[in-house]
Amino acid sequence: MNIKELQTKQKEIVNWFNKEYINEEGIPIFAIDYRSKKIVETHNSLAELGDYAPFLFLSGAESFVNGQYEISKKYLISDKYFFESYRGWKNLFIPQRANVFYYSDFILGLLELYNLNKNIDFLNLAKSNIDKVLDKFYLKGFLCKWYLPLLNYRFPVSESNGGVFIEILLDFYRVTNNKMYLEKAQEILNSWIHLDFFKKNRIFPVLHTLNRHFTVIRRIRQESHQSRLVKHNVVLISSLLEFYYITNNSSYLEIIDTWLEGIKDNFLNEEGGAYSLVEFAENDSNIKKRYNPHIKNHALVDILCDLYWVTNNEKYIDVAKRITQYWLKRQSNKTGLFPFYDNGDISYFDGETDWIIALMKMYELTKQSLYKERAERIFEGQLKHHYTELGYVNGVNIYTGDIVDSLIETRYVTLFLKAILFFLWEKPIYSPDRKMFYLMRDR
Repeated sequence: MNIKELQTKQKEIVNWFNKEYINEEGIPIFAIDYRSKKIVETHNSLAELGDYAPFLFLSGAESFVNGQYEISKKYLISDKYFFESYRGWKNLFIPQRANVFYYSDFILGLLELYNLNKNIDFLNLAKSNIDKVLDKFYLKGFLCKWYLPLLNYRFPVSESNGGVFIEILLDFYRVTNNKMYLEKAQEILNSWIHLDFFKKNRIFPVLHTLNRHFTVIRRIRQESHQSRLVKHNVVLISSLLEFYYITNNSSYLEIIDTWLEGIKDNFLNEEGGAYSLVEFAENDSNIKKRYNPHIKNHALVDILCDLYWVTNNEKYIDVAKRITQYWLKRQSNKTGLFPFYDNGDISYFDGETDWIIALMKMYELTKQSLYKERAERIFEGQLKHHYTELGYVNGVNIYTGDIVDSLIETRYVTLFLKAILFFLWEKPIYSPDRKMFYLMRDR
């Protein structure tokens, strides 16, 4: 596809956001069904700001993005508003809960916008919200998953996907040089790397708690003995790598190396596929069940490529090659698309985009043209088979191209701009200024 065609696709996405994807408040809708044309709203899409605003900004939609900032300010400047506040289990006697994770993309989006245009307003709104996170969810070096506004209570359970806030705090340190952010990041990291679960299995659990009494709750007990790969283990390792990059302290690499051995022992199958979730018995020693590898294995390839770039240690890229080869064998010769599950036949639009970036990282680091060729085939498959006049649908049959999942999630449409911008610019992801590295990262 030539530059003019790429620019046409880029402008089309901007137009969808200006005309088709906006609700009465001026906030992007969550999704629209291509077949029924029914709009689907599950939550306030401002929580996904990092998934859409930076890429729209880079595609010429500055006025749209500035409008999102003004709307965000109206909501998020107030201490009374929390992302994802709802009554748990639809029970009126259970107070509203706010989930810390739903602040992550919002704050990351504001930080990325600040990095792009140095508008101090974006940084100030990001600061006010990271301050809210630390005020309402932080407890003695521990980042709580839930905050109960009506009781002013921090529920003392932490989830490993909250490790993204370690990286966010390090981003704030990088931008402001305020050591408070570095110290808070280290304290939260310590709450994970010193866990008995990590010492025993060399991977991180989904949940852990400050108070073992809370494990009487079935979900908390169960997820305390599970380990999830994407947006859980991976974000914590990304944080460790960022700590190493900032401090040059080799102890962070030692923890990462321990973790890599845990990944190989617990998550990787013989062919190189990575299980999505591993469930242990309650003694945390014996594995009860492993769940099928799925398309989000790209996240593990991503972080292994990053580790190789920073350290130049071949062991990271060797594992990345194994995982990548596992998925290339499953790429459809008909459409160029990957299946969501390793043994399936339905694609997943956002995962296809992420694999493009992972494969281009592999190409950049190894200079093996196969990776670039396969990334381009995915891109062509997305344009041909996922495309509709309303946007890009979530899923198609990878052998026939027939639409299977007709939902169009607006954030996935803007995240596709990542691939479009990458092919438009033809810039390396790995460069000394790290601008493309931060823009293309998947969190």
